[in-house]
Amino acid sequence: MEFLTFYLRKYSEKKDFWENYIRFCKRITLARNTRCLTIMGRGVKDQLDFSQYLYPPLQAVDIEALEVDIAHAGMDQRKVHMLAREVFPSLGWKPPIAIHHHILPGLGEPLNSGLDEDKLTDLVISSKMSKSNPSTSIFIHDNEEEIIKKIKHAWCPPKIAENNPILAFAKYIIFHNETSLEIERLPKFGGRLEFDKYDVLEFEYKQGNIHPADLKSAVSKRIIDIINPIRTHFENKKELLKPYEVESE
Repeated sequence: MEFLTFYLRKYSEKKDFWENYIRFCKRITLARNTRCLTIMGRGVKDQLDFSQYLYPPLQAVDIEALEVDIAHAGMDQRKVHMLAREVFPSLGWKPPIAIHHHILPGLGEPLNSGLDEDKLTDLVISSKMSKSNPSTSIFIHDNEEEIIKKIKHAWCPPKIAENNPILAFAKYIIFHNETSLEIERLPKFGGRLEFDKYDVLEFEYKQGNIHPADLKSAVSKRIIDIINPIRTHFENKKELLKPYEVESE
């Protein structure tokens, strides 16, 4: 119900949003709406409460309400964006350009929650980084101490690369724009390492040549460097973040 609280608060005084929501809902069938429930979970349809069926149209109409030209989100929201592109023209609304990125995993242990019938897709969506679980998520306004603490307690088993959130950070964030990653170690543990390719880093980790604590320390430093300019930018603009803060029930 957390998402309903968010939308009710966000659009409490905007009558046209709720009118548009009804208009949008009248353009889709229940079966078409159900196909979008990957973003909420449809692997166990008989266990879903009705509020979850309200979510895809809410997200779609939100795109129109925000006057979004480009809808940018994770792959888990691709289906609702395609729904918006299908329905918007019939309402006289401009269909959004949809751009989807790889979903970053949360810092906790991977899990399957029945959010999709495909087990691999379910694992990706179930384990994704989400603001509803702050302890396993890195936010753009987190300070250095918070980032270090969160990554220090992250799931990162020795020699395991599959679904490892710390290696995912290295692959999709650090090596996305950077050309190397340095890992500082005490001389008695082999000294400093430098990797100019992610594949080599992953191989060495799987061989047990990199300790999880050393990998976490190196990734923490680089993530801090990447986030610091963004965090600094918002330090005097915290009001911009407040509308998107959701209180847990």
